[in-house]
Amino acid sequence: MTAFEAASVYIGGDKIRDASAAAWTAHPKFDGVYTKSLIGCDESGKGLNAMLVKIEPNSAIGNHMHGKEAELHEVIYGEGEARIGELSAEYKTGAISLIPPDTPHSVKAFNSGLVMIAIFAPSERQRDL
Repeated sequence: MTAFEAASVYIGGDKIRDASAAAWTAHPKFDGVYTKSLIGCDESGKGLNAMLVKIEPNSAIGNHMHGKEAELHEVIYGEGEARIGELSAEYKTGAISLIPPDTPHSVKAFNSGLVMIAIFAPSERQRDL
């Protein structure tokens, strides 16, 4: 378990949950991908939606895009590769990547698996990715 998976989540100084208490949810479209909500769109006043994303070794989030939402990734564990539009980005611990709205993208974990924070903004709905 990474430090982020066990972290407390705060909004404006008020603790809203312990990340360790939230359950991992299997992604409905991508096998080997799990999400855990940190801050929902309603909790943030529709400003953003933040979640932990866990990708099992050699699994992937397939190519997709998110309309008017930008997406920010911060890799907190593991290694992999993201395809963002026509470009590729090396994903390893500490990497940060901004995916503009309406941009096709995918993420593949290598042998180590990968855990990242994904933040969507502006967010008007709860998401699963």
